[in-house]
Amino acid sequence: MIDLNNVKVKVEYGTTLAIFTAFNRFGILRNMKQPLGILRMVLYFVISPVMIGWAFIDGHLEQTWLYCLILAILSLWHAANWCYVWFFRISKEYETKYGQGVPKETYLFAPEGFVNMTLTHDMSSNFETLYSICQEVYETGDALYLFKTKTSAYVIPKAAITLGSIEELRILLQQAYGKHYHIVK
Repeated sequence: MIDLNNVKVKVEYGTTLAIFTAFNRFGILRNMKQPLGILRMVLYFVISPVMIGWAFIDGHLEQTWLYCLILAILSLWHAANWCYVWFFRISKEYETKYGQGVPKETYLFAPEGFVNMTLTHDMSSNFETLYSICQEVYETGDALYLFKTKTSAYVIPKAAITLGSIEELRILLQQAYGKHYHIVK
């Protein structure tokens, strides 16, 4: 049980499109650090332009414009898929998830863990989480991400701290996570 009389930092915010987008893009880039993620990035940004150039050069030299056209279309589709994920899918997911109202999130950080309170238009929930439950923490310029699994995290915007300071929260989390606390520049 987390002692709410010993709260060091309080964070309150609504999940805006900007916060949702930042979290999803951070997740996409974090997945790129894994071996298959790097391969996908190479496919999207290196192989696609090479294939398009090869298609036009080979098609021009061999006079096989149909082959050139098919290869170019496949390459452009490959690159367009990444653009869709990066720019459009995130906003569609936000509209689907929060179409009926933005939830209000409150986090209370104590030395042994934190409490997450969520209030939406039709429900409220309170979850206590000990620091040992989360795997690692990433700090970026505008937020902290407390990952409870490889793909699920609590998003803590730095600008939403209403009690305490980012320095207090950083010290608290660095003590709890040690080498699993990462600063991303």
